Amino acid sequence: MGPLWLARLRRAHRWLSAAFSLCVLANFGAMALGDEQIGVVVGTLTLLPLVPLMVTGLSLLLLPARPAAGPPGA
Repeated sequence: MGPLWLARLRRAHRWLSAAFSLCVLANFGAMALGDEQIGVVVGTLTLLPLVPLMVTGLSLLLLPARPAAGPPGA
């Protein structure tokens, strides 16, 4: 796993978190309208970015920390 792959994974995780946040805001807006069917549809659509967000988050959590650039004690 090179640094380019890790950078792409982090970027994807950031975009997925932004998409999930927008979906949650849309869900609040749909609930405020009072139409329950729209709320259910938008609430279900909120799960679409949540699944890959969880996968990328867990993979970033399980990746080892990057080693320091210099020798230890420098």
